[in-house]
Amino acid sequence: MNTTVLLLAVILLGALRLTFLVRPELEMRAIWLKPLLLGIVGVVAAYGWYTDVDALAPPIRVAPLILVAAVLGIVFLPNGTFDTLQRKNVLEMLDTLVVAGFTALVLIGFIVRPFFIPSVSMVPTLQVNDMVLVDELAYRFWTPAHDDVIVFVPPANSAEAASLKGKDLIKRIVAVGGETIEVRNGVAYLNGKRLIEPFILPQTQGSPGYNFGPLKVPMGSVFCMGDNRGNSEDSRFWGTLPVKNIIGKAFCIFWPPSRIGRLR
Repeated sequence: MNTTVLLLAVILLGALRLTFLVRPELEMRAIWLKPLLLGIVGVVAAYGWYTDVDALAPPIRVAPLILVAAVLGIVFLPNGTFDTLQRKNVLEMLDTLVVAGFTALVLIGFIVRPFFIPSVSMVPTLQVNDMVLVDELAYRFWTPAHDDVIVFVPPANSAEAASLKGKDLIKRIVAVGGETIEVRNGVAYLNGKRLIEPFILPQTQGSPGYNFGPLKVPMGSVFCMGDNRGNSEDSRFWGTLPVKNIIGKAFCIFWPPSRIGRLR
């Protein structure tokens, strides 16, 4: 489900709210208003739960739940012509829906983005079908640092850029601009010193023949790899990543509930 669907729901609810504002004398029957609102929510919810998740257009699976919870109160309105109190309740409910939807759009568009994990490249830190939250403001105030898990647009020269058709990737920063990275027999070395990486898949560390570099990372770029080093298309294959390609820092898992927690 993408932001277009949520935006459409907000517009429809806003239009209904405006109708009551401009035409306060208009008396609708609850029996007609309830199916209208619940129909909107039903379409949004069904789309969110049964459509394949698109990592580029962020999934908003919680948005239908917010809408459903807010509209449930209207279900209990009595059928028949609204009296003044009933109309006031409906207007307040519509205000809540519109504000909640608009707030979700702002958060998703400018501050926090959900991201769906489509592959095993970040196992064991991230499992397939995990959903994480990405802070899009992080690198407007701080510079990328070692061990940050980032979501980014793959470089144009990478095979992923063509095969993914504009979708984003998620990896971990291993080296930043000015540092030299090398992998010898599955062990990463930064500026000649062995890195301690408790988060990578254990069997990929110390693998004979698994070598890379040394490579000095250009300023304004980072070198990133997946935690599943034996099954990750990353900077070892398509080179360093320009900082400008970074969308944000992944900071927590929010789905499934059994895996909710901060990313490390």
